Amino acid sequence: MEAQELLEDMHRRCDDLLMSLDSFVQREAWPEAETTYGRLRTSMRAHFEAEEEELFPAFERQAYVNATSTAIMRREHQRMNAMMDHMGGAIAVCDVVSYLNESVRLRSLLTQHARKEDFLMDAVFGVATQASDRHLA
Repeated sequence: MEAQELLEDMHRRCDDLLMSLDSFVQREAWPEAETTYGRLRTSMRAHFEAEEEELFPAFERQAYVNATSTAIMRREHQRMNAMMDHMGGAIAVCDVVSYLNESVRLRSLLTQHARKEDFLMDAVFGVATQASDRHLA
């Protein structure tokens, strides 16, 4: 599987899990929310790991890609992990409002992150993941 396809599959899986999680929280289906949250955390960690161990080093090997770009994206991973922690905490105490507020913030950062990823994929490999074209509902 090409890097582009792998990223698209990972993005799609995380997006689908986040949409399901939001739905469970809105319906206050807490056991399902907890299960889906665990699956989302696992998927996000795998995605971040793939980016940091495979994709970012490939970007950094290109002479015209500034390491600052990948450093920013790594910091975004840290911020997203913190947001996910807050979402998990909200789920643990059955707090719909806090969860949804953090989910909105996470979606915004995910969209910005995907745009950067697309730009670098296009600059380095001549392809974009199209992740930034997807609408995160």
